Amino acid sequence: MAYNVSSFSSKEEIKQQDINEVKRKKGKKIPTQFYTDLEKAYIFKGGSYFHLDGIDLAMNKLKFHPLGGGFGLSCKIDDKLIENYLNGSFTFTDHIPDTLLKGRFGFECWGEDSIEGFYYEHQRWNGWFNPYLTLEGVEAFNKLQEKHFKNEDKPFFTVKGIQVYFYDDQEKQNYEIKPLTKGLDVLLYDCGLGFTWDLIN
Repeated sequence: MAYNVSSFSSKEEIKQQDINEVKRKKGKKIPTQFYTDLEKAYIFKGGSYFHLDGIDLAMNKLKFHPLGGGFGLSCKIDDKLIENYLNGSFTFTDHIPDTLLKGRFGFECWGEDSIEGFYYEHQRWNGWFNPYLTLEGVEAFNKLQEKHFKNEDKPFFTVKGIQVYFYDDQEKQNYEIKPLTKGLDVLLYDCGLGFTWDLIN
């Protein structure tokens, strides 16, 4: 069954139409709660979160991809999937844990050097970690960049009071980075920036 995307006002409506179509085809073979859960944003399985992208009606499959980046995945909506759903092998959810964890971060090009920062366990960029740095961490980043790339054009931060600006050496532009404001007792700045950060423990 094909849908005219322009006839719906949002992806959520398209997704709901797909759910209704699967329900029509499967009848009473699938628990009602399963259809309700398909409206949620994520799948949680084996300690990992996946973004639920929708339903492939032609192939009768769920479509999803790892949270934070990765190849698209799919699984057939069949008796085995429903069995795993009922026994709790995976669940659907709208919530991702947002506890900040402390760690040390670096790059291969920094060798053994690293800086302290914070991160959300399930937040990634293309699989790489996404650290949040304090003002001291931002300054430490600049020092290590200068140490390893002294005479080269390189990405770095400019700090003016509590304002932090990132210089993109590829686009030759500065961007302000706003601090997190969710009741923390220290200012943290999102310094993922598409870098290939490693967590070093």
